[in-house]
Amino acid sequence: MPISATAEIGDPRVAIVQKLYRDYSWETLKDLPKRATFQAAPLRTLQSYLTDGLTQLITDDRACMTRRHELCGLDFAFIWNSQDPEGIVADVGSVSVGDLVTVKLRRATGQSDSLTYHVVRTEAGWRIDDIRGKGWRLRGVLPFVNPERTPN
Repeated sequence: MPISATAEIGDPRVAIVQKLYRDYSWETLKDLPKRATFQAAPLRTLQSYLTDGLTQLITDDRACMTRRHELCGLDFAFIWNSQDPEGIVADVGSVSVGDLVTVKLRRATGQSDSLTYHVVRTEAGWRIDDIRGKGWRLRGVLPFVNPERTPN
């Protein structure tokens, strides 16, 4: 399974990120099973991992793609920081100041990078509110797909 955990198991802030990678680790397999990737997952599925605001931005991006018949804000698998996640192993780290969870991504080529997940407590429990990679932020990529929506 392409995920390892170095974080404290009982921390619910880390648990939501671990669950995401555990549930979607199949996306890194050579022969992808025929099911929806995380970005294409049903609304209810997105809501079980993400805040309402981030979920809305992703669904706005989907609507933009449908409307324009082309890619809009998302042109990569953001949880893998890659257009081709095959062979990536995710190592979910611990929580740092500000409810940030770091995930180290190791590629089959030996290269590695990391993502930082900002998690927040909601009425439904801990949810992911933003993801940052080197040079990008998910909430910074997505607001441009719907000019009527103001980014938060």
